Amino acid sequence: MKTTQCRRTSPAAFGTTKSRPAESLAGIGSVLLAASLFTGCTTTPAPTTGAKDDAPRTASSTPVVQRGKTATKYTEDLPLHALPAGVCYDRGAAYAEQGQWDKAIAEFTRAIEIYPRMAIAHADRGHAYLEKSNLDLAIADLTEAIRLAPRLDRAYKDRGTAYAMQGKYDKAIADLTEAIRLDPNDARSYANRGVTYGRKGEMEKMMADCTKAIQLDPTEAEAYRFRGVVYATRGRLDKAIAEFTQAIRHDPQLTEAYVARAGAYLQNGEADKALTDCMTAIRLNPKQADAYVARAGVYALKGDLGKALADCHESIRLDPKDGKAYHFRGLIYEENGEKAKAVADFKRAKALGYQPE
Repeated sequence: MKTTQCRRTSPAAFGTTKSRPAESLAGIGSVLLAASLFTGCTTTPAPTTGAKDDAPRTASSTPVVQRGKTATKYTEDLPLHALPAGVCYDRGAAYAEQGQWDKAIAEFTRAIEIYPRMAIAHADRGHAYLEKSNLDLAIADLTEAIRLAPRLDRAYKDRGTAYAMQGKYDKAIADLTEAIRLDPNDARSYANRGVTYGRKGEMEKMMADCTKAIQLDPTEAEAYRFRGVVYATRGRLDKAIAEFTQAIRHDPQLTEAYVARAGAYLQNGEADKALTDCMTAIRLNPKQADAYVARAGVYALKGDLGKALADCHESIRLDPKDGKAYHFRGLIYEENGEKAKAVADFKRAKALGYQPE
């Protein structure tokens, strides 16, 4: 994935102008904002909340499946002998609503074994695989759901998400465009397509889609977050911070928005505000690796390289394949005079595909 270029904090904001490592450490905010294009919305879609019909299921049932704030109606005719599949599906949907993805997959699988042509079970099992980042199985199930029910818009939306996670951006955009055609009022599909355009470097299209998402649903937090990223890439940090703040207002649990705002604060030289956001993100999700890298940037700006190094260690423990954490740890080692460790981390970062600005 390509990162976008953002304005750097000056070396003076770090407290020194004497060395390249210090200057690079001050740029953590820039990198975090660029990385914001690759976390959240499209990579972690809104959980399924399964259909719950009080009436007994008939051969022509109409479940309503909630996707975040969007309800997608889908009619699927079940033959009488397949009605037990509907019972399994409802149990799976209930588990999915609770985020119990393995149990949901087991129930959706039972439904499919009873009635292999149950498109909605394939779609929701695909979503569950997506939540577990098992992309190949997710795409297989979602493709089967689309084959069985070509107008099932959420299957296109989730398959587009999976393709985006694989870096297949053109396929992702095609699927999300089809999801929008089938349901032009779905704000999340516009937001997801927007960030996928952003991953291709098409920032104007990203801004247009995120703005459309907000027009359709003014509470669509992810759209504000990614619109903030666009403003940050243009050097308009005040507007970026305002957008991240809107995202947080609409979804106070959106840890990626806190990390992105921390990056903007870092670029703006507001280390204390950045630290507060990092602490909040870590409190909300102690496994959010980027939050530790962000806090490492704050500690580096404050001159506390020991704490910065500890946060880099934790980020790498949580996500051993994140090259930027190795790179910044290498910079800290370099500052501390530990040249061999620095070189090893720089090599590891490069091997993982990370390219510093």
